[in-house]
Formats: sequence, C-alpha cells, structure tokens
Amino acid sequence: FFPEQGVNDPCIDYVVRGPAEDVILDVIEGRVNDKVVMGHIPDINALPFPDRTILYKYDEFGKARMKRFITSRDCHHRCKFCYNSLFHKLWQDEKYMFHQRILPDKLIEEIERVRTDYGLELVYFNDDDLAGSRKWLTEFCEKFKSKVGLSFCGSIRASSVDYDLLKVMADAGCTFLLVGLQSANEKTLKLIGRTVTSEQVRRVCEWCDDLGIKVRVENMIGLPTEDPLGDALETLEFNMGLKLADSWAAIFQPFPKTELWQYCVDRGLINRDTNCVRFYDNTVLAIDNAEKINRLHKWWYFVMKHRMPMELVDILLEIPLDEKQSSALWNLRWKMTAREVYGL
Repeated sequence: FFPEQGVNDPCIDYVVRGPAEDVILDVIEGRVNDKVVMGHIPDINALPFPDRTILYKYDEFGKARMKRFITSRDCHHRCKFCYNSLFHKLWQDEKYMFHQRILPDKLIEEIERVRTDYGLELVYFNDDDLAGSRKWLTEFCEKFKSKVGLSFCGSIRASSVDYDLLKVMADAGCTFLLVGLQSANEKTLKLIGRTVTSEQVRRVCEWCDDLGIKVRVENMIGLPTEDPLGDALETLEFNMGLKLADSWAAIFQPFPKTELWQYCVDRGLINRDTNCVRFYDNTVLAIDNAEKINRLHKWWYFVMKHRMPMELVDILLEIPLDEKQSSALWNLRWKMTAREVYGL
C-alpha cells in the first residue's frame, strides 16, 4: 500500500505490491525493469506448500506443539479500520480470484506432512473467518476428523455460523474459537463498519459453551468515538456477561489510507504524519482519557479473569503504569493464556 517507502530506500532493489508468487521469479532473474512490480492474485491450489524449514529450524517454532495453517486468502468484509477495502480496489480487475479456499484434501496433506516432519498436537487456522464458506468447512471437518483426528482452533465471524455448523466443528475436534466483537456499542460498530452485532456474538458464545468450545472474544478500545473510555467500559461489561475462556482487547491504530484514518485526520485526532504503533502498545489519538484507555488495555485480561467489580476497575485506571510495569502485565497475560486456553 506504500510502495514509495520502498522506492526511496537505497537498500531496496524492488517492491512487489500484493501477492508475489506469480512475479517473484521475474524479479529475481532480472526480467523486470520497473522498481515497483504489481503482483497478481494466484490460484492458491496451484502453489506449493510453504517452506517451513526457514522458521522451523528454530526450536521455538519447529518444536511447538501448536502450529499454524491458513485455509484461504482475502476477507469478505470491509471494516473501516482495515486495509481490506483498499486491497479490493487495487485488485479490482482480479476480483474473480478473491476468497479462494485451499482444497480440503490438499490442506490435510499439508497438515499431515507437518505432523510427520515436526510433530503436532494442536492445529491453529489463521484465517480471518474459518467459517466464511459453510460448504467448504463442512467438507473439511468431515475429512479432518477421519484423517487427522487432532484438536483445532481458529477465528470465526459470528454471522457466519449457527448452532448446527458449530456442532459440526466441535465433533471434528474444534476446541477453541476467536470471535470478533470490537465494541458492544451499536453506534460504534456502525462507525467502524462492523455488521456483526453484540447479540450475534452473545448467541455464538452461548452455543459454544453448550458444545464445549472455548471462546475468546476480541475487542478494540481507544476508538474515535464521542466517549472513548465509556465505549471501552461498556464493551468490557458486555464481555463480563459472557462465558469466556479469554477476552482480548487491542488498542485502535489509525492505519494510513484506511477510512478510519481519514476520519481521525479530518477531526484533528491525528495528523497525516502520525506514526502508528503496535495495537498492543498505546493509543496515538488525541482523545479524552487516553492514559486511562492505555491502562485499561494492560489490565483487561486480569479484570476479565477475576471479574473485578467496575468500582475496582475505576481505581486501577487512576494508578499510573510505567513502561516496565505495562510490559510485565502484558507478558504475564500471554504466559497465562498459553496455559489456560491452548494448554501449552
């Protein structure tokens, strides 16, 4: 999305915009004259399996009991904080290639190869929405259950599933799902372009609880609303009312060229040169109660885990956290999650 950054860097010879599989050989073998090369959306079922030796030579990855796979490319939706809308505009001429799924048999072959070569206990699917194609998922679950027989987890969109599909997933070995909410406030959801409602998320959580599937609800705080802290606390209270294995909160980052970035620029919440940081650091917006939002982010997991009363939350938000303390809370959060949610 920002080829000019690469073009102006003397250490970079070429920039490939988008998928590189179909053009990278031309670049490497010197058949490209332009410094910026437009990639093309490939047929993902014609591609070889990823070369995992590059990462798996390190024990942290190769000996991990949970390993990651992806079943698809692209996302069907257009959330205003995401680059997906821009991606679809740039590759409009290739839209017939959007939303591909790897054939179930090919994906199972990849999983089996990884299990044989490196060992594998838990399969993590890194898709934006594992349930984006009901037909595909139903076929895959049937084959995964009979041929692989491991536990798996992944992310779903609440509007993509019903009880029957979740039951198919549970029967096939699904033990944990990530479900995106972002905000419990319907006005905020409209602002950020989310079409999933809080009640849809609540219903999915109830179904998963009935089926024995653990759930993490994913949220976003520090959004450019009239009352950012109030919005975050409303979302926190909604999460507290659900039966969850985990609850995650990211701090909104206005990525340049997205709709919400322009929204923030127009309202003076950032300038065009503002550098976004990681969404688990701090807010970069000039909003009310910014420091309290940063603190809430660091305490979120512990507040949820212990179902702290809101009166105690209010007290915690008044207590400053330095960088060392924030980092310690964050590292402890992930250490506990690995054990409690993934069993690692």
